[in-house]
Amino acid sequence: MKLTKPTILLVLVMLFLHCSNYLFGQLANESLESDINSIIREWDNKNSPGGIIGVIKNGEMIYSKSFGMANLEYDIPISSQTVFRIASLSKQFTAACILLLEEKGKLSLHDPITKYFPILPEYANTITLKHLIHHTSGIRDFFKLAELSGHQVSDNFSDEEVMELIARQNTLNFVPGEEELYNNSGYFLLAQLVKITSGKSIREFAHEEIFLPLNMENTHFHDNNKMIVKNRAAGYSSSTNGGFEINMSNLSIIGDGGLFTTLEDLTKWQNNFFNNILPVKDFQNRMFNRGKLNNGTVLDYAFGLEHGNYNGLPIVSHGGAFVGFRSEILMFPEQEISIICLANLSNIKPHIINKKVADIFLRKEYSNLSGSVKKVSYSDSKKSVKLNSNIFNEYQGKYELSNGIVVDISAQNDQFFANIIGQTKFEIFPESANKFFVKDTDLQFSFMQGNSSKLHLILVHLYGKIVLGRKLKVESQFSEEVLHEYSGTYYNEELNIAYRLLIENAKLFVQVGNKPKQAIGLISKDKAVLEDSMAEFKRNKFGQIQAFQLESGRVKNLIFVKND
Repeated sequence: MKLTKPTILLVLVMLFLHCSNYLFGQLANESLESDINSIIREWDNKNSPGGIIGVIKNGEMIYSKSFGMANLEYDIPISSQTVFRIASLSKQFTAACILLLEEKGKLSLHDPITKYFPILPEYANTITLKHLIHHTSGIRDFFKLAELSGHQVSDNFSDEEVMELIARQNTLNFVPGEEELYNNSGYFLLAQLVKITSGKSIREFAHEEIFLPLNMENTHFHDNNKMIVKNRAAGYSSSTNGGFEINMSNLSIIGDGGLFTTLEDLTKWQNNFFNNILPVKDFQNRMFNRGKLNNGTVLDYAFGLEHGNYNGLPIVSHGGAFVGFRSEILMFPEQEISIICLANLSNIKPHIINKKVADIFLRKEYSNLSGSVKKVSYSDSKKSVKLNSNIFNEYQGKYELSNGIVVDISAQNDQFFANIIGQTKFEIFPESANKFFVKDTDLQFSFMQGNSSKLHLILVHLYGKIVLGRKLKVESQFSEEVLHEYSGTYYNEELNIAYRLLIENAKLFVQVGNKPKQAIGLISKDKAVLEDSMAEFKRNKFGQIQAFQLESGRVKNLIFVKND
């Protein structure tokens, strides 16, 4: 067959276009891989734990990338079939079970919880299932209660032990519906509720009603710590010698956490948000439905999910953190895009990684935003400077913010840290002699000199908001005569635990069971700071100490009565 000149030209044009598309596509893919690799480079090797990233568009996976090792002992790399513990990311599955039960007519979100849990004290009459869903119940967090009782957070407990611990609490953190405070007890109770109303454990119910219909073959609520899980990732933390150490738990409490799953299965879960496969009408809107306080204030927290905004775009997300595992699902509902990151190393931050990935995949959406929208790029990190340790020594101490939160500023081995009392300690980096930042966030600390040369103020900056604080004068050393009135044994009936306050070398310490002693720093005559708690001493009309009230993160108003 003889080709004419026009035919040859047409073939050449088509060939050119094909080659061009291939070349541009290849360049685009190379650019994408380069951008992603810059985010995960630290862990993308055979000697480090790592994670996996997935980008889903309208329920379909459009990009995935695994990095690091699922098991360092056996040199097993992470893959899309690797099973991760996802901690509090599990809460949305528990919430979905409750919606399915409501759809079946087994319960109402307005039911008082005493309808199902008569063991709970009288105060529970005013708590509804909705309060549990949205963290507005006022019930104390069982993890923190266990910790205050002398247990390790990673210890295993039976359902009966947790239920008994919750039932022993005589008071709440606050009146139901008046405040919001994230806690795990509510979702533990919701998991128990599934069994009460369906006759099946939440593991069985979720398997039959969610995981089978969605073909999530490698997902389960892990209620048996002896169970062998194929392709399971080990959890790790960084060790002090510069390597890694195993960080796992035998905990089998589920509902608040405890889901084991894979990136592949979570992709199917995300598909249900946009294509409503499960028999819950308007599933996405039901799950996205926000809670409300008694005064009508609309909360960001929905059904195991939290609303927010990133670079002018509405987002819905939730994360998980427990022992060596970290996880997050970040949804952009209007763009029908979800980004998932699962990790098996405790210092990997999926909520930061996901936003950096969003910066790559949503560039076009960002460019269409109004100029008035302040854009944040998690890919741009500030540079830290070398700081004279003598300067930082002046900043070290505890600061009370205007909102009542206490922040502890400390140093260790030429590193600087901030610890919100009752929460997790995190590293801060000097930007200048008096300004510090937290990597990959908008959180900043500024130190100023007050009216006295020895008084420092702290300004905490977060997303355009500034909170002022003042340095507390912690009197760590008194005469034994002065300290004597604080010493003694203090008992709390709700925890069934005694705290022993004792004096050593003119310093005050607290001893809880067999745990190491902790120093107590007196802020004033009747206020003291423990390692991660605040205590306020209560006196009778004669000025004698009778008790102290303890607040520690997700637990408030615990009264310890002095016995001697």
